[in-house]
Amino acid sequence: MTAEKGGYAVVDTAHISTVRKLLADGNKLYRLHFKNLIKNADKLLSAVPFSVIHKPQTPPSGDKHDYMSMAEYWWPNPENPNGPYIRKDGERNPEAELVTDNKKLEKTIKSFFSLSLAYAYAGEEKYAEKAMHLADVWFINPETKMNPNLNFAQSVKNKNDGRGSGIIDSRVLIYFTDGLRLLEKSTSLNRMRKSALNQWLTDYFIWLRESKHGQKEAQAENNHGTWYLAQCAAIGSFIGRYEETKQMLMQIPARIAAQVDTGGKQPFELVRTTSFHYSHFNLLALGVVINEALNYGLPYADFSTADGPGYKRAVEFLYPYAAKEKEWTYPQINTLRYSSPIRAYLLAGKLLNDKKYFKLAQSLDADNLKDAEELLYISGY
Repeated sequence: MTAEKGGYAVVDTAHISTVRKLLADGNKLYRLHFKNLIKNADKLLSAVPFSVIHKPQTPPSGDKHDYMSMAEYWWPNPENPNGPYIRKDGERNPEAELVTDNKKLEKTIKSFFSLSLAYAYAGEEKYAEKAMHLADVWFINPETKMNPNLNFAQSVKNKNDGRGSGIIDSRVLIYFTDGLRLLEKSTSLNRMRKSALNQWLTDYFIWLRESKHGQKEAQAENNHGTWYLAQCAAIGSFIGRYEETKQMLMQIPARIAAQVDTGGKQPFELVRTTSFHYSHFNLLALGVVINEALNYGLPYADFSTADGPGYKRAVEFLYPYAAKEKEWTYPQINTLRYSSPIRAYLLAGKLLNDKKYFKLAQSLDADNLKDAEELLYISGY
């Protein structure tokens, strides 16, 4: 790929090459993560594929191939039990767990990516073959595939059949396109599969860009808008819509200026009831889109407003809280999960060329980090 024609959204292939050399030299940190990667991939070889048609519900369209999910922060209204559900931010309604497509999509892509990464490191075709089997069932097989739309994502009972906000469910496709790039040399990713997947992603890209849900999500001011841009850029780059993708990525400075204030705070995320999570969630999304923009020769990591460098300012604001140097005093109705920002700080280390962010990522929740595949594909130093 040239600098003007896209590339990986998150994966750093130069880092993978470096880690291979470190593994050959017996590096303990990466050897641990590589061992866990292969152990997990070997378990996935016997995994049963998921499909959208296996859900108990039937979408409003009458077609089980259409994706469905239910907005998890919406609850019955005690003052109007038969009326529209009401929102309780950060409080998950267990009823949403009964609509399973979101969990199945997430699990499918996570497994696909892990297998693709295992293939990239071990070079064994069995991992690529299994990855493509998962993709066949979810995206290609006419009897089991998902239709390329999210018309019925994150519906609110007695209020709507789906919302633009539901598009955030498909942000995992960023890892799907990166996984496909990792499988480029495998025999399992043959010409027929490439063509079928390219068509599915093209149809979905068009839906993202032209549907009423997609156009609404594109205007979202908070993390929803950032993740929408991230997945559009990943898919657009993969299917060859280079100029359109580059034009979208050129919106990043305006988004940073609107989302990050002079102190580095992200006001749209700090109003959430789980503000620590959402601040880092959007920080990761900003890192992803900035990383994607680099493929097009757009160096936005150093973008500065009149008040200073926006992205770096956001990283620096959150850093002492993630490092447990300061106590988080913003809205937070549940326990802080210090493992959740790992990818955000790995990307910050790469984009800002600062080792301290990589070291922070290593230190975050050491027990969780034992299974952190992120260190194998994101360069933090």
